[in-house]
Amino acid sequence: MRYLIISDLHLGHRSTRFPRALANLARVAERCDRVIVNGDALNTFDRREGETVERAREHLAVLSAGLAAREGAPCFVTGNHDPLISE
Repeated sequence: MRYLIISDLHLGHRSTRFPRALANLARVAERCDRVIVNGDALNTFDRREGETVERAREHLAVLSAGLAAREGAPCFVTGNHDPLISE
């Protein structure tokens, strides 16, 4: 079993290179059985970056689709920057 475990992507922050980062991660994820995103996938805690629940969910949907592995969608563990999606 091959796992890809990543954390602290902080998508939505102005310094994130989201499209490029996702493309690179997707190439690795497709060779893995399972992907685990271990907290702080989004940057929803910092409202100054303009994040909203709706935008956070949009980022999460794109991330879920892009990080699909052989056994399906990634497993998300919420971190301290993910409270808006922790439900």
